[in-house]
Amino acid sequence: MAGEGTISTAIVERVDLSGAKLGPLTLTDVVLRSVELSNASLQQVVARRVELRTCRAMGLRLSLELATDLVVEDCRLDYGLLHIEKVKGVAVFLGCSFREATISGDLSNVVFADCDFIDTEFRATRASNCDLRTSRFTTARGLLSLRGATIGPEQAVAVSNLIAAEAGLIVEG
Repeated sequence: MAGEGTISTAIVERVDLSGAKLGPLTLTDVVLRSVELSNASLQQVVARRVELRTCRAMGLRLSLELATDLVVEDCRLDYGLLHIEKVKGVAVFLGCSFREATISGDLSNVVFADCDFIDTEFRATRASNCDLRTSRFTTARGLLSLRGATIGPEQAVAVSNLIAAEAGLIVEG
């Protein structure tokens, strides 16, 4: 499936969009619930007041040109590529999994709450007001690109070895 266009004021529920190639795509006042987005490609997306809830999106390639009040909750975004150009208001990822995913672009005003970052690679161009305080960094790379992001004191200890390794330091006991 391939296409482009606009979806406004809609609830999309239990639809299989796996492998779809969509874009440019404008979503306004849209809820995607339990949608299968695995291996889909959503490019040049403008998302205004959009919610993705309990979606399976493994291998999703998502490029957000603009996100205004975006909520992504309890979604599996493993093995995917998430690129964000600009956020107005806030973009919230709540309870999401990003195993072996790549997250790039301007992460300013993005909240990652209770997310899992296992073998995740960050390639942020900016990260001011990015909130990562309740998320888990098991094995992540590119943490130095997150300058300006907020983490908690426990996380600082947990990621210290990852940051040291990224900086080329050897930590020995």
